[in-house]
Amino acid sequence: MEFTVFSRIYTARNKSQRTLPRTDCFPDLIRANTIMMTLFVLLIHEYIIF
Repeated sequence: MEFTVFSRIYTARNKSQRTLPRTDCFPDLIRANTIMMTLFVLLIHEYIIF
């Protein structure tokens, strides 16, 4: 479920950055994706606990 939401955000960001070459913004997107996914997993973990 969270992966579909994140893929939607990822596709929207790709559409907004379509003018840039994809190899240029790809490592940046990977770094942002890992940070966002860790934050999202921590948020879900706290929500499940509390």
